[in-house]
Amino acid sequence: MNHKREAFLRIWNKKASKTRDTIKQKLLVRDIEPTQLNCYEYWMGFIKPWKDTRGQVKHLNPYRNEVFMRTIGRTKYGTTFNMARRNKKKKRRFNK
Repeated sequence: MNHKREAFLRIWNKKASKTRDTIKQKLLVRDIEPTQLNCYEYWMGFIKPWKDTRGQVKHLNPYRNEVFMRTIGRTKYGTTFNMARRNKKKKRRFNK
């Protein structure tokens, strides 16, 4: 298992954990429901801020919220649709 995941599970399974309460408060500030899955994704760094078309910032995991990513014109990897569809140029060595 991942060390960061083990640390999160230790924090989450304690009876009275100040760190768990801190993580929950950070999620509430970002308008996210503080469930165990959301707290885990925040702890691991999967939840990132994204601006929508109105300029408001939404905090979410782009892999779980593909519909929102499409509405702001991006793929789940964060690239715009124009950049995702373009032909990638090969790296070539020039002959001297």
